[in-house]
Amino acid sequence: MRTYAASALGNIGDPEAYGPLTELAEHDPHTFKNPFSYAVNYPVRNAANYAIVQLGIERPLDEENENLAGELLRLLKEGSRAWEFHSSKLAFDELDRTFKNIEDNILANGGEERMQLVARRVMQIAMSDPVFYEKFKKSNRLSPWLR
Repeated sequence: MRTYAASALGNIGDPEAYGPLTELAEHDPHTFKNPFSYAVNYPVRNAANYAIVQLGIERPLDEENENLAGELLRLLKEGSRAWEFHSSKLAFDELDRTFKNIEDNILANGGEERMQLVARRVMQIAMSDPVFYEKFKKSNRLSPWLR
């Protein structure tokens, strides 16, 4: 029910929903544990993050963070293509290492809040490409920062 409520707030587009959605995106305790992979998912947090992006009033990023978001998105797209077209595992692993290095750099120089802001921006940009966005939603690469 909370997931649907968060989604509805994003669909309505009322800027006053930004505060409550941010609270949900950062602190909602409800989890879902996949019985097959044992991965933990935060469906309400994910829905709230998506709704925040739909509102289009995300806190503006400085040029450095905007560039990092663009680079992470590029790596995700290349990794998706490498995986989809069965490119060499070496190429995929190299993309993954580069992604991890950027992620570590963001965390070391701004912590989790900065990583969450960059991840939301990546999600916002990804939404402009419907085909890639479907793949992005299935990827777990940024899920920890969108929870």
